[in-house]
Amino acid sequence: MLKVITLVCALLGLLICVSLEAWVRKKIINSDASAEATDRIHDRSRKFWATQYLPVIIATAVISVAVGMGIRRICTAVYLIGAGVSFISVFFGSASFRSGNTAALSQAENRDLRTALKADYRSASVMGLLITCLGLLALGSVYLILDPETLPKVVGCIALGASVTAVFLRISGMVYSGASNLAAKSGEFADYSGAFAGSGADYIETYLLAAAAAAVLAEVGVNTSGVTSTFTLSSASKFPLLIYAIGIAASVVGMMFYRANLKKNPGRGTTLGNFFSAVIVIGATAYFSKEMLQSYVYAWCVASGIAAGFITGEFNKMYASDAAVFRRISSAERNIRNGQAVIDSFAAGMISTLVPVILIVAAVVASYNFASYYGIALSAVGMGSVVCINSSVRGFAINARSSSEIIEVSLKENKDTYADIMYSSAVRADAAGRTYSAVSAMLASFALITAYIYSADIETVNLLNMAVLAGTAAGVVMVFVFAGMIITSTAVTARVIRERRDYSEENGASNSLRGAIIPSIAALLVPVVIGSVGGINALAGFLTSLSVTGTILVMALNNSGRYYESIAAETLTTVIKLALAISLVFMPVFTQLNGFLF
Repeated sequence: MLKVITLVCALLGLLICVSLEAWVRKKIINSDASAEATDRIHDRSRKFWATQYLPVIIATAVISVAVGMGIRRICTAVYLIGAGVSFISVFFGSASFRSGNTAALSQAENRDLRTALKADYRSASVMGLLITCLGLLALGSVYLILDPETLPKVVGCIALGASVTAVFLRISGMVYSGASNLAAKSGEFADYSGAFAGSGADYIETYLLAAAAAAVLAEVGVNTSGVTSTFTLSSASKFPLLIYAIGIAASVVGMMFYRANLKKNPGRGTTLGNFFSAVIVIGATAYFSKEMLQSYVYAWCVASGIAAGFITGEFNKMYASDAAVFRRISSAERNIRNGQAVIDSFAAGMISTLVPVILIVAAVVASYNFASYYGIALSAVGMGSVVCINSSVRGFAINARSSSEIIEVSLKENKDTYADIMYSSAVRADAAGRTYSAVSAMLASFALITAYIYSADIETVNLLNMAVLAGTAAGVVMVFVFAGMIITSTAVTARVIRERRDYSEENGASNSLRGAIIPSIAALLVPVVIGSVGGINALAGFLTSLSVTGTILVMALNNSGRYYESIAAETLTTVIKLALAISLVFMPVFTQLNGFLF
């Protein structure tokens, strides 16, 4: 039954994906303005992707050899599945960005702004469906082939493959788009193709990481289920797949609820479908939780993760809304140059972290009380189950912002009005989308830390232990080092683009990749060094402080205005998740080395 449901939902999602892309392309009307914009969008996207193949292939090959030699050969195959499905889904999903922007411009030129907004939303939904459907098929192939005893020892490798791909696409994509945004001059529109691709890579990484953590902790779920509620290790391991399958079907339904209300709030409709999707997921999960695991408590774990994410998303909209009490956004913030505005925005962003952290910690504590460590993993799976529609919201924000600039540059009539409406739509959707990404990352991080500690058989993490203390300090420091590297990469790339003043040259994209190489390699090597030198206890302290400090900093940057969000916000979570995936996969190696320094 599980195989049938998983396959049907994945194939249904892919069918809807093709239908949405066909609908978007039908909305493209040939004209001089759309033809010129299309050529520029396609050219920039092609150049960006041309720089990605070689480093991803090299990194994938090197790590696959390390995994095969250090762990086991079957891990190499699982790792390659994760890396391949991540790159393929994001690569083909990025085509929807180009068609969505072109269709939006065509419809705006045709004075049909509602259809323009819908084209942006549906093209973003194509990416969401691709990453979740292909991700589910990849997980299904691993989960259903391997036996339940082998699965926890291998499943982390599929997440590591996605993480390695994501860290290159995410950092280079955000650096390239952020620099393009900062360097854009009058009469030109910035290139957001890298940001769109990076967002998709980040979401599929979280998607696979949450499932991997649940598989590792399934044994805990079996051992703590109680005498009146017993189930097998196989059921506990595969239960997340069923939740993901339900999430795809629920997201397809939720996507149909998007409507653009041009009079009141054009961005409001983007999150309406999320709540309908959440209700469907929670209801269906309650039924299958009782059927497969003989208790409703596991559905409560899933519900707690979803609730934390969506409530936090609504709360953070107040920091991006024109009617917000905490920080009002003026049109001048599109190009922040006033020092006081930057300071005020950063202060608001720091204050905004309080409520989200309380909600996330409450969800984790509640999930633990419901179902121990397995419950924590299920709360992360809960947010992962709605990644499809959450990714659509984030992608819509990127699309709408890009379309706003394209319309402003390309149209002759009504361009300012249409551009403002597009930008207004992007602001609130962006606040929710970035929050969903951050909450998903934080829940997945908690689950992975728990999975790592459980797999390493660490009974307690003692802060008075010098290895743990040193690792904790290193984790906090590396958050700011990684952030600094990403900001520096963005600034350097922006300067190069400004100096050349010609987006048609290859160097804009290639320099963004050069800037991304250092933080990417650092993200790969630092946890390996900490685990080898300090041992598994030092690495536990490192991962905990890195995850908590890093995710809170991301939330602060997300709510600190466009300048901050464009340079370092979401890329940090990708680095954090990569460190967690590496630590989980190579934990047996670190255990053998036993931390020679302490």
